Amino acid sequence: MQTVLTDKKYTSTGIEVVGQSFGYDYDDIGNLKTENRNGNVFKYTANNVNQYTQRTVPGRVNISGSADASAKVTIKQGSAGYTRPQRYGNYFNAFFNLDNSSSSVSDTFDVYAVKYNGTKDIVAKQTVDIFVPKTPELFTYDDDGNLLSDGRFTYTWNAENRLISAVETGKQKIEYAYDYTGRRYERKSYSWNGSDWTLGSTINYVYDGNNVIAEYDGSNNLIKSYLWGEDISGSLDGAGGVGGLLAVNDSSGIYLPYYDGNGNIMGYIDALDGTLKASYEYNPFGKIICKYGSKTDDFNYQFSTKYWDDEAKLLWYRYRPYIPEICRWLNKDSIEEQGGLNIYGFSKNNPINYIDILGNTVTAMFNNKAQAFSITDDDKGGGIAAKALSGGRWDIKTNQFLPNTTTIGMSEVPKTYREGNGPTIPGVYYIADPPNDKHDWFALLNKNDYSMKYDYGRDGFYLHLGSFSNGCVTINKYHNASNYNWLRIVLMIRSTTPEYHSKRINDLGTTSCIKIYGQIIVRE
Repeated sequence: MQTVLTDKKYTSTGIEVVGQSFGYDYDDIGNLKTENRNGNVFKYTANNVNQYTQRTVPGRVNISGSADASAKVTIKQGSAGYTRPQRYGNYFNAFFNLDNSSSSVSDTFDVYAVKYNGTKDIVAKQTVDIFVPKTPELFTYDDDGNLLSDGRFTYTWNAENRLISAVETGKQKIEYAYDYTGRRYERKSYSWNGSDWTLGSTINYVYDGNNVIAEYDGSNNLIKSYLWGEDISGSLDGAGGVGGLLAVNDSSGIYLPYYDGNGNIMGYIDALDGTLKASYEYNPFGKIICKYGSKTDDFNYQFSTKYWDDEAKLLWYRYRPYIPEICRWLNKDSIEEQGGLNIYGFSKNNPINYIDILGNTVTAMFNNKAQAFSITDDDKGGGIAAKALSGGRWDIKTNQFLPNTTTIGMSEVPKTYREGNGPTIPGVYYIADPPNDKHDWFALLNKNDYSMKYDYGRDGFYLHLGSFSNGCVTINKYHNASNYNWLRIVLMIRSTTPEYHSKRINDLGTTSCIKIYGQIIVRE
């Protein structure tokens, strides 16, 4: 299994940015043993069902961010004095010690950036609230494997193993309600007044499929509305909305998100004047490590285009909530071990290369440019990597890839795909039995209607072994061990318990039943 081991950020001159360095060490089944955050080492202990039972938490935090290189940055800790952080170009970082040996610690840090523009000082302020649990932090679970408590919250679940409340004793309580499909339609936030809980806010969510399109308060006043388009699959919901949010509209204006290649929202700009209103940077597992802008706290959709609940510190996927702080889901995978032996693990501990769409499984990847294919073994938790090609052939004489050059003369087709036998169009595909039942070939089906017909009039994409591709994802049989790896891939796919989907086979709406083994994300 390929997992994230280290993640570091460097300046344009090659200098490592202090405050943005991470390291991870796992046991054989994927539980974290240690996590290194900029020299702060967290140690995890897991039981025999892969539940974290405790975590050693260092009593040191780092405050990092970004500001204009010419700005003077200072950090004020609570009522203490000011600290000048280290600077690395636009980035800054400072470490602070907190004593969490006997109890948890909450503290507030005010970050100031001051810049002289020629006539006056421009001052920006960002307040950061820090919580450090008592060490060691203890975790408890119910008989269904749902997390009941950690070092900050106590959690309550309903009979369908859905989270209905998160309580921070003596401070806050958040309650959730669900519709008949399991979608979260209501959120209520309470504060503790010394003797009872006082309702602070109510949010009601309106959906189109799995996507939230509007939020209303308890008096049915519109708070926000959302516009969705095609996600990274090239369809409206093929990748669970990841990368598909187009705009956010609230009382102050309309804002447009921008993304990285994995569908993580990196920031928002004002649609009216194009100014940057929020910018986010994440560690590999979705925890924000740097944010700046006047509206950074106003947008809920962030990592993986999922809804961030800042009070409860949860990232909401369709089927279950996720805690970036511990790189873990709060409860078990709804499909049990079909999603891998470690039913609490997030994206096979490799969210840089895998995307967890709804919270119950992940998919394989094919990178056309790198000619790299990988597939996860959902039964055993392992994986297989192989060289693959698409839209060309492998020339054994020159030992190189030669792309196809036949054109189809369609000016409306993007240049990259004007070759009639060009590479597989990027997107998310189902891996299924082919209609002609070719032995050891698998069909790549469209996520919208499961049709064999594809964009630009092309059809018949497959996953198979060979040295020539007219658009299929072809495992290169001339690469080292590829023939052996292909046998392993076939065995892995065939041993998976398939789902059965209805497939539209003509424009009259006639359907047939097909086997779906999983899905693959194809990238350029």
